[in-house]
Amino acid sequence: MSEIEAYIAQLDSIRGEAVETVRSMSVEELGWTPLAADTSSPTVLVTHMAGSEGFWIHQVAGGIDVRRDRDSEFAARPTSSADLVAALERAGETSRDVLRGLSRTDLDGKRPSRPGQDPVTIRYAILHQIDHMAQHLGHLALTHQLFMARA
Repeated sequence: MSEIEAYIAQLDSIRGEAVETVRSMSVEELGWTPLAADTSSPTVLVTHMAGSEGFWIHQVAGGIDVRRDRDSEFAARPTSSADLVAALERAGETSRDVLRGLSRTDLDGKRPSRPGQDPVTIRYAILHQIDHMAQHLGHLALTHQLFMARA
């Protein structure tokens, strides 16, 4: 398996676990937070995962301007698990296309990430996103467990 295909497989695995976790959630659970402050609902977590993937993979690695509104990700309100699944699946489709369009040489190329910060390698952007999604997958799983145990 090539390095790029390994990145795709890891992102697909994390995204797939998130899909399976939210697929059966009720709207109530999608909007629930474990604490009144400093925790996020499953809707916010998944919306942020898709937004972050769009930024780091599609924009930074792929050069596609996604016009991300990060603040809106944290204000997301639950609609349905199907909407969240669709957002993750759309992000995954674009990520696979972007990553498969890269060569091994491209991975060492640098791209800007945030204003005022040094450019990062494409490899860094990909690995950063894998790490970031894995952290939020853990938050999502724990939030689900806490919701189920609250009764």
